Amino acid sequence: MNAENISTAMAAKRICKSGPPMAKTPGKFNCLVIGDFISKGYTPWLARNLSETFQIQHSPWGDYGGGALDTKYGLQCLEVFLSTVMLEPIFPDVIVFNFGLHDLNYDGKWPEEYTTPVEYEKNLRTIKLLLLSTGAKVGFLLTTPVPYEDALDDRIRMYNRIATHVMKEQPTVETADLYDWVIVGCERNCFEFDKDLRPHFTNEGYKYISAKVKQLILSLTKGYYSNRHKEEIDTAQQLNVFNLQWSPRKPSVRCKDAFGQVVKVCPHNSTCFDVWSSTGQGCCLLPHAISCGNGMHCCPADYRCDENCASRKKCLLEKLMTL
Repeated sequence: MNAENISTAMAAKRICKSGPPMAKTPGKFNCLVIGDFISKGYTPWLARNLSETFQIQHSPWGDYGGGALDTKYGLQCLEVFLSTVMLEPIFPDVIVFNFGLHDLNYDGKWPEEYTTPVEYEKNLRTIKLLLLSTGAKVGFLLTTPVPYEDALDDRIRMYNRIATHVMKEQPTVETADLYDWVIVGCERNCFEFDKDLRPHFTNEGYKYISAKVKQLILSLTKGYYSNRHKEEIDTAQQLNVFNLQWSPRKPSVRCKDAFGQVVKVCPHNSTCFDVWSSTGQGCCLLPHAISCGNGMHCCPADYRCDENCASRKKCLLEKLMTL
Protein backbone atom coordinates (compact mmCIF):
# COMPACT_ATOMS: atom_id res chain seq x y z
CA MET A 1 0.00 0.00 0.00
CA ASN A 2 1.27 3.46 -0.95
CA ALA A 3 0.06 6.77 0.46
CA GLU A 4 -0.25 9.89 -1.67
CA ASN A 5 -1.43 13.42 -1.02
CA ILE A 6 -4.42 14.25 -3.22
CA SER A 7 -5.42 17.92 -3.57
CA THR A 8 -8.96 19.07 -4.23
CA ALA A 9 -9.32 22.66 -5.45
CA MET A 10 -12.27 25.03 -5.43
CA ALA A 11 -12.69 28.75 -5.97
CA ALA A 12 -12.31 30.84 -2.83
CA LYS A 13 -15.36 32.68 -1.54
CA ARG A 14 -15.29 36.47 -1.56
CA ILE A 15 -15.76 38.26 1.75
CA CYS A 16 -18.84 40.50 1.90
CA LYS A 17 -18.18 44.16 2.68
CA SER A 18 -20.29 46.05 5.17
CA GLY A 19 -23.64 47.67 4.57
CA PRO A 20 -24.27 51.31 5.61
CA PRO A 21 -24.16 52.48 9.23
CA MET A 22 -27.71 53.86 9.68
CA ALA A 23 -31.09 52.17 9.47
CA LYS A 24 -33.29 55.27 9.13
CA THR A 25 -33.32 58.95 9.95
CA PRO A 26 -36.71 60.01 11.36
CA GLY A 27 -38.60 62.34 9.07
CA LYS A 28 -36.55 61.56 5.97
CA PHE A 29 -37.00 59.10 3.14
CA ASN A 30 -34.40 56.37 3.13
CA CYS A 31 -32.50 56.03 -0.17
CA LEU A 32 -29.91 53.31 -0.75
CA VAL A 33 -27.38 53.45 -3.59
CA ILE A 34 -25.92 50.03 -4.51
CA GLY A 35 -23.07 49.93 -7.00
CA ASP A 36 -19.37 50.08 -7.74
CA PHE A 37 -16.81 52.78 -6.98
CA ILE A 38 -18.32 55.14 -9.56
CA SER A 39 -21.60 55.21 -7.62
CA LYS A 40 -19.55 55.69 -4.46
CA GLY A 41 -18.10 58.79 -6.13
CA TYR A 42 -21.41 60.52 -6.83
CA THR A 43 -23.25 59.46 -3.65
CA PRO A 44 -21.83 62.35 -1.53
CA TRP A 45 -23.19 64.83 -4.10
CA LEU A 46 -26.60 63.16 -3.86
CA ALA A 47 -26.50 63.32 -0.07
CA ARG A 48 -25.64 67.02 -0.22
CA ASN A 49 -28.29 67.97 -2.78
CA LEU A 50 -31.14 65.89 -1.35
CA SER A 51 -30.33 66.26 2.34
CA GLU A 52 -33.55 68.06 3.30
CA THR A 53 -35.87 65.17 2.44
CA PHE A 54 -33.66 62.09 1.89
CA GLN A 55 -31.19 60.05 3.84
CA ILE A 56 -28.71 58.88 1.17
CA GLN A 57 -26.32 56.02 1.89
CA HIS A 58 -24.12 53.85 -0.32
CA SER A 59 -23.89 50.10 0.06
CA PRO A 60 -21.39 48.64 0.53
CA TRP A 61 -20.16 51.37 2.83
CA GLY A 62 -16.64 52.83 2.94
CA ASP A 63 -13.89 54.02 0.63
CA TYR A 64 -12.48 50.62 -0.31
CA GLY A 65 -12.22 49.83 -4.01
CA GLY A 66 -14.79 48.19 -6.22
CA GLY A 67 -17.93 48.67 -4.15
CA ALA A 68 -20.56 46.05 -5.01
CA LEU A 69 -18.35 44.71 -7.84
CA ASP A 70 -20.08 42.28 -10.22
CA THR A 71 -23.54 40.66 -10.22
CA LYS A 72 -22.21 37.37 -8.81
CA TYR A 73 -20.78 39.17 -5.80
CA GLY A 74 -23.92 41.30 -5.57
CA LEU A 75 -26.15 38.24 -5.35
CA GLN A 76 -23.88 36.59 -2.80
CA CYS A 77 -23.79 39.64 -0.51
CA LEU A 78 -27.16 41.31 -1.17
CA GLU A 79 -28.59 40.51 2.26
CA VAL A 80 -25.54 42.11 3.88
CA PHE A 81 -25.81 45.18 1.62
CA LEU A 82 -29.47 45.60 2.67
CA SER A 83 -28.56 45.64 6.35
CA THR A 84 -26.59 48.02 8.53
CA VAL A 85 -23.12 47.14 9.80
CA MET A 86 -24.90 45.79 12.89
CA LEU A 87 -27.19 43.61 10.73
CA GLU A 88 -30.28 45.75 11.31
CA PRO A 89 -32.75 45.85 8.38
CA ILE A 90 -32.55 49.14 6.49
CA PHE A 91 -36.08 49.13 5.01
CA PRO A 92 -35.23 51.60 2.22
CA ASP A 93 -37.91 53.72 0.58
CA VAL A 94 -35.84 54.04 -2.60
CA ILE A 95 -33.06 51.87 -4.08
CA VAL A 96 -31.03 52.87 -7.12
CA PHE A 97 -28.47 50.34 -8.31
CA ASN A 98 -25.95 49.48 -11.00
CA PHE A 99 -23.90 46.48 -12.06
CA GLY A 100 -21.96 46.15 -15.28
CA LEU A 101 -18.41 47.50 -15.34
CA HIS A 102 -16.98 44.84 -13.05
CA ASP A 103 -18.97 42.11 -14.80
CA LEU A 104 -16.79 42.96 -17.80
CA ASN A 105 -13.58 42.63 -15.74
CA TYR A 106 -12.82 46.01 -17.29
CA ASP A 107 -9.14 46.18 -16.32
CA GLY A 108 -8.35 42.49 -16.83
CA LYS A 109 -7.00 42.12 -13.29
CA TRP A 110 -9.86 40.18 -11.67
CA PRO A 111 -11.04 37.29 -13.85
CA GLU A 112 -13.35 36.08 -11.08
CA GLU A 113 -15.48 39.19 -11.70
CA TYR A 114 -16.10 38.43 -15.36
CA THR A 115 -19.70 37.48 -16.08
CA THR A 116 -20.88 36.20 -19.46
CA PRO A 117 -23.73 38.12 -21.11
CA VAL A 118 -26.13 35.23 -20.42
CA GLU A 119 -25.10 35.03 -16.77
CA TYR A 120 -25.22 38.82 -16.41
CA GLU A 121 -28.81 38.91 -17.66
CA LYS A 122 -29.86 36.11 -15.32
CA ASN A 123 -28.13 37.61 -12.27
CA LEU A 124 -29.42 41.12 -12.95
CA ARG A 125 -32.99 39.86 -13.28
CA THR A 126 -32.72 38.07 -9.92
CA ILE A 127 -31.23 41.11 -8.18
CA LYS A 128 -33.97 43.32 -9.64
CA LEU A 129 -36.74 41.06 -8.31
CA LEU A 130 -35.13 40.78 -4.88
CA LEU A 131 -34.81 44.53 -4.57
CA LEU A 132 -38.41 45.06 -5.68
CA SER A 133 -39.56 42.56 -3.06
CA THR A 134 -38.31 44.90 -0.31
CA GLY A 135 -41.24 47.20 -1.10
CA ALA A 136 -38.93 50.04 -2.10
CA LYS A 137 -39.15 52.09 -5.28
CA VAL A 138 -36.32 50.74 -7.44
CA GLY A 139 -34.36 52.38 -10.25
CA PHE A 140 -31.43 51.18 -12.39
CA LEU A 141 -28.44 53.17 -13.64
CA LEU A 142 -26.77 52.22 -16.92
CA THR A 143 -22.99 51.88 -16.86
CA THR A 144 -20.95 54.95 -17.78
CA PRO A 145 -18.81 54.91 -20.95
CA VAL A 146 -15.08 54.49 -21.55
CA PRO A 147 -14.99 56.38 -24.88
CA TYR A 148 -11.19 56.28 -25.32
CA GLU A 149 -11.07 52.45 -25.34
CA ASP A 150 -13.28 51.24 -28.20
CA ALA A 151 -13.31 47.50 -27.47
CA LEU A 152 -14.26 47.96 -23.82
CA ASP A 153 -16.79 50.66 -24.66
CA ASP A 154 -18.48 48.36 -27.18
CA ARG A 155 -18.85 45.73 -24.46
CA ILE A 156 -20.26 48.31 -22.05
CA ARG A 157 -22.91 49.24 -24.61
CA MET A 158 -23.76 45.57 -25.13
CA TYR A 159 -24.22 44.98 -21.38
CA ASN A 160 -26.25 48.20 -21.15
CA ARG A 161 -28.59 46.83 -23.83
CA ILE A 162 -28.99 43.65 -21.78
CA ALA A 163 -29.71 45.69 -18.64
CA THR A 164 -32.24 47.87 -20.47
CA HIS A 165 -34.06 44.74 -21.67
CA VAL A 166 -34.16 43.27 -18.14
CA MET A 167 -35.49 46.50 -16.63
CA LYS A 168 -38.26 46.75 -19.25
CA GLU A 169 -39.55 43.28 -18.36
CA GLN A 170 -42.52 43.14 -16.01
CA PRO A 171 -42.37 44.30 -13.31
CA THR A 172 -40.60 47.24 -14.94
CA VAL A 173 -37.87 49.30 -13.31
CA GLU A 174 -37.21 52.91 -14.34
CA THR A 175 -33.75 53.41 -15.83
CA ALA A 176 -31.41 56.41 -16.02
CA ASP A 177 -29.03 56.45 -18.99
CA LEU A 178 -25.73 57.51 -17.44
CA TYR A 179 -23.91 56.36 -20.58
CA ASP A 180 -25.46 59.00 -22.84
CA TRP A 181 -25.39 61.56 -20.01
CA VAL A 182 -21.59 61.30 -19.78
CA ILE A 183 -21.21 61.31 -23.58
CA VAL A 184 -23.10 64.62 -23.69
CA GLY A 185 -20.84 66.00 -20.96
CA CYS A 186 -17.73 64.81 -22.78
CA GLU A 187 -18.78 66.72 -25.88
CA ARG A 188 -18.35 69.86 -23.80
CA ASN A 189 -15.13 68.98 -21.95
CA CYS A 190 -14.33 65.34 -21.32
CA PHE A 191 -11.06 66.03 -19.49
CA GLU A 192 -13.02 67.99 -16.90
CA PHE A 193 -14.62 64.67 -15.94
CA ASP A 194 -11.78 62.23 -16.45
CA LYS A 195 -8.30 63.78 -16.51
CA ASP A 196 -6.48 60.43 -16.26
CA LEU A 197 -8.53 58.66 -18.94
CA ARG A 198 -9.76 55.95 -16.57
CA PRO A 199 -13.23 54.51 -15.96
CA HIS A 200 -13.43 56.62 -12.80
CA PHE A 201 -14.12 60.35 -12.71
CA THR A 202 -12.96 63.60 -11.17
CA ASN A 203 -14.96 65.28 -8.43
CA GLU A 204 -16.55 67.53 -11.05
CA GLY A 205 -17.41 64.47 -13.10
CA TYR A 206 -19.16 62.83 -10.16
CA LYS A 207 -21.03 66.06 -9.48
CA TYR A 208 -22.25 66.09 -13.08
CA ILE A 209 -23.33 62.41 -12.97
CA SER A 210 -25.15 62.94 -9.65
CA ALA A 211 -27.53 65.37 -11.34
CA LYS A 212 -28.89 62.56 -13.54
CA VAL A 213 -29.15 60.17 -10.59
CA LYS A 214 -30.99 62.85 -8.62
CA GLN A 215 -33.51 63.11 -11.47
CA LEU A 216 -34.15 59.36 -11.23
CA ILE A 217 -34.64 59.44 -7.46
CA LEU A 218 -37.09 62.33 -7.67
CA SER A 219 -38.94 60.65 -10.54
CA LEU A 220 -39.28 57.43 -8.53
CA THR A 221 -40.75 59.27 -5.56
CA LYS A 222 -42.92 61.76 -7.44
CA GLY A 223 -46.47 61.48 -6.09
CA TYR A 224 -45.64 58.27 -4.25
CA TYR A 225 -45.72 59.85 -0.80
CA SER A 226 -47.93 62.85 -1.41
CA ASN A 227 -51.18 61.42 -0.04
CA ARG A 228 -49.84 58.83 2.37
CA HIS A 229 -48.45 58.99 5.87
CA LYS A 230 -44.83 58.00 6.28
CA GLU A 231 -45.66 55.69 9.18
CA GLU A 232 -48.02 53.65 6.97
CA ILE A 233 -45.31 53.23 4.35
CA ASP A 234 -42.78 52.09 6.95
CA THR A 235 -45.18 49.44 8.26
CA ALA A 236 -45.95 48.14 4.77
CA GLN A 237 -42.26 47.84 3.94
CA GLN A 238 -41.54 45.86 7.07
CA LEU A 239 -44.23 43.39 6.06
CA ASN A 240 -42.97 43.15 2.44
CA VAL A 241 -39.24 42.64 3.06
CA PHE A 242 -38.02 39.60 1.14
CA ASN A 243 -37.29 36.30 2.82
CA LEU A 244 -33.61 36.47 3.68
CA GLN A 245 -31.46 33.36 3.29
CA TRP A 246 -30.31 34.02 6.83
CA SER A 247 -32.72 34.78 9.62
CA PRO A 248 -32.36 37.59 12.16
CA ARG A 249 -33.78 35.16 14.71
CA LYS A 250 -30.79 32.87 14.37
CA PRO A 251 -27.69 33.64 16.45
CA SER A 252 -25.58 36.23 14.65
CA VAL A 253 -21.80 36.53 14.68
CA ARG A 254 -20.31 39.55 16.44
CA CYS A 255 -17.09 40.99 14.99
CA LYS A 256 -14.78 42.71 17.48
CA ASP A 257 -11.85 45.03 17.01
CA ALA A 258 -8.49 44.85 18.79
CA PHE A 259 -10.04 46.49 21.87
CA GLY A 260 -12.84 43.95 22.16
CA GLN A 261 -15.51 46.33 20.91
CA VAL A 262 -18.21 44.97 18.59
CA VAL A 263 -17.79 46.90 15.32
CA LYS A 264 -19.89 44.71 13.03
CA VAL A 265 -22.40 41.86 13.08
CA CYS A 266 -22.44 39.07 10.49
CA PRO A 267 -25.22 36.59 9.62
CA HIS A 268 -25.57 33.21 11.27
CA ASN A 269 -22.93 30.66 10.21
CA SER A 270 -20.51 33.37 9.06
CA THR A 271 -16.94 34.20 10.00
CA CYS A 272 -15.56 37.68 10.70
CA PHE A 273 -12.42 38.70 8.85
CA ASP A 274 -10.30 41.80 8.39
CA VAL A 275 -11.34 43.39 5.12
CA TRP A 276 -11.19 46.68 3.25
CA SER A 277 -14.21 48.28 4.89
CA SER A 278 -15.34 51.16 7.06
CA THR A 279 -15.25 48.94 10.16
CA GLY A 280 -12.20 46.91 9.19
CA GLN A 281 -14.39 43.78 9.31
CA GLY A 282 -16.28 41.82 6.68
CA CYS A 283 -18.41 38.67 6.59
CA CYS A 284 -17.31 35.41 5.04
CA LEU A 285 -20.58 33.54 4.57
CA LEU A 286 -19.04 30.26 5.73
CA PRO A 287 -18.76 28.91 9.31
CA HIS A 288 -15.27 28.61 10.83
CA ALA A 289 -13.73 29.80 7.55
CA ILE A 290 -10.05 30.32 6.79
CA SER A 291 -8.79 33.74 5.72
CA CYS A 292 -6.68 34.10 2.58
CA GLY A 293 -4.98 37.09 4.18
CA ASN A 294 -5.74 39.53 1.38
CA GLY A 295 -8.88 41.13 2.84
CA MET A 296 -10.99 39.78 -0.02
CA HIS A 297 -11.16 35.96 0.02
CA CYS A 298 -11.85 33.10 2.41
CA CYS A 299 -11.93 29.31 2.29
CA PRO A 300 -14.02 26.64 4.06
CA ALA A 301 -12.76 25.05 7.24
CA ASP A 302 -10.10 22.37 6.65
CA TYR A 303 -9.01 24.04 3.40
CA ARG A 304 -6.03 26.27 2.85
CA CYS A 305 -5.66 29.18 0.48
CA ASP A 306 -3.45 28.67 -2.55
CA GLU A 307 -0.72 31.28 -2.18
CA ASN A 308 0.20 31.06 -5.87
CA CYS A 309 -3.05 32.69 -7.00
CA ALA A 310 -2.99 36.44 -6.53
CA SER A 311 -6.13 37.65 -8.30
CA ARG A 312 -8.28 34.52 -8.36
CA LYS A 313 -7.79 32.70 -5.09
CA LYS A 314 -8.27 28.96 -4.85
CA CYS A 315 -8.96 26.80 -1.82
CA LEU A 316 -7.03 23.56 -1.55
CA LEU A 317 -8.02 20.49 0.46
CA GLU A 318 -5.24 17.95 0.78
CA LYS A 319 -6.12 14.40 1.79
CA LEU A 320 -3.86 11.45 2.41
CA MET A 321 -5.13 8.68 0.14
CA THR A 322 -4.06 5.02 0.36
CA LEU A 323 -3.42 3.58 -3.10
